[in-house]
Amino acid sequence: MPKAASTRRTASKVSSPAAGAALRSSGGAGGVAPEVTRGASLTGTAAPTAPAQDGSPFHTLLEAAPDAMMIHDAGGRVRLLNAQAEKLFGYHRDELIGRPMEQLMPERYRRNHERQRQSYTPQSPPRPMGTGLTLFALHKDGREIPVEISLSNLVTEDGPMVISSIRDISSRVQAEEALRQSQRLALSTLEAIPASVAVVDENGVILSINDAWKELAEAAPGSPHACGPGDRYLDACRAATGEDAAVLAGLAAGLGEVLRGEAPRFVMEFPFSSPHGTRWFVGHVTPFRGDGPRRAVVAHLDITLRKRAERVVRRLNEELEHRVEERTLELKRAHQTIQSEMAARLRLEQEILEISERERQRIGQDLHDDLGQQLAGAWFLSLALENELKAARSPSLPSAARITQTLQNALSLTRSLARGLHPVAIEAGGLGAALKDLAVRTGEMFPVECTWQAPHPMPSFDHHTATQLYRIAQESVTNAVKHGKASLIALALEVGRSEAVLTIRDNGIGLASPPSPGEGMGLRIMPYRAHMIGGRLDLSAHPSGGTVVSCTFPYPPAHPSV
Repeated sequence: MPKAASTRRTASKVSSPAAGAALRSSGGAGGVAPEVTRGASLTGTAAPTAPAQDGSPFHTLLEAAPDAMMIHDAGGRVRLLNAQAEKLFGYHRDELIGRPMEQLMPERYRRNHERQRQSYTPQSPPRPMGTGLTLFALHKDGREIPVEISLSNLVTEDGPMVISSIRDISSRVQAEEALRQSQRLALSTLEAIPASVAVVDENGVILSINDAWKELAEAAPGSPHACGPGDRYLDACRAATGEDAAVLAGLAAGLGEVLRGEAPRFVMEFPFSSPHGTRWFVGHVTPFRGDGPRRAVVAHLDITLRKRAERVVRRLNEELEHRVEERTLELKRAHQTIQSEMAARLRLEQEILEISERERQRIGQDLHDDLGQQLAGAWFLSLALENELKAARSPSLPSAARITQTLQNALSLTRSLARGLHPVAIEAGGLGAALKDLAVRTGEMFPVECTWQAPHPMPSFDHHTATQLYRIAQESVTNAVKHGKASLIALALEVGRSEAVLTIRDNGIGLASPPSPGEGMGLRIMPYRAHMIGGRLDLSAHPSGGTVVSCTFPYPPAHPSV
């Protein structure tokens, strides 16, 4: 029977009257007892049967044995076995008594076993069978069972016998195989790790290393990292000198803390000088878990590529920051230039509006003071002429009356245009009076109803703010009449805690589309006027129809009030 997972020695050679008595009947003398020789023989002669269990100390010891026990004669035939043997092989003892031992082993081992059995003499000392091999027994159902067998000689009155002690080691073999698998897995895992790994004991002596550690050791001859199994790695790190001394001292301190149980683990990045240049590693020291001698795993992971990448990224970041600073400076200069240009443009536009406003006022003043006075004089002259013709009962009286009425209408229109171009009410009564006058004149000049609503008392505004708000309202009213075909226009001013809103709402047809280029100049200027007083202009359609123009501006205004 083959390879033994472990071996053991059993009882030495025995010469026992009790054993001899156990192998013969009470009435027999010498040879095999009648009870043993009954039955058919494989050779045509009588074959032995199981001896009776007579309760002798030998039988009692045989049955009490924890292992399967079998006794066979010099021819290899089974003479006696215990209950453990029946259980192990699956046979009843009557099926084995007188049968050759080779029946209980795999076919491939029988011929060799027979030769070995024949070489085993009565003078052979007790020994384990198949030292260094795994032995297999054959179960009745054909299963092979790993076993451990020990042999001893037994001298009886019937001649020399051999006692075989057979132990089923299936569980042990399975455990050993599981252990080997675990060791192979651990070794494979250790070699698959892309790090240099060493296992050290409580004194910092290296117990084992992986191939990566060997490569690291070969790359740094004379360095503490060149230590291998049996070397005192911890002491070598402590005693290191040179440029890496401080780094190795820190590594030794962390390893010592883990080995003493003062730290759960230790991690450290460090440079490693070698003939091929500086490399970077991150060192991990992790203790073994569980009971047993204190151990630790030292792993050095090469992070040289990462460090190089970090340097590249750092350099690129520095270059990027430099470029960003340059670009920011350029943008800042460009922004300052644009701000200057915008300020200049704003001043120019403001000057244009101021010039336009002054020109409006001049034309309005001229209309009022020159053309208006001349029309007024002509009207008075025409009125006097009409009175003379009336007294003379002249037939020309109707023509004179029409001339007088025409001059009166022209005078009214001229005065209205003058007030529109130069709203004296802004100077005299403020924005409220000017907008009220605008609403009245609009109702007089056009077939619309124009209303004005303002808080009481009416807040005061500086001339600049009042002028821009008036022009926005004036342009909105003109658009509502000319383009919106409105019949109702409502002007309103609302003042809040931090801002005020001037609203012009009409019931016209609304704004069908944005004005085309070259048209609607007043509509385009209105947002700019709102911007000049720090406000914003919004144009929207009212849910019930018409257009809503809203100018929202800070209040109190930024300009000093008048």
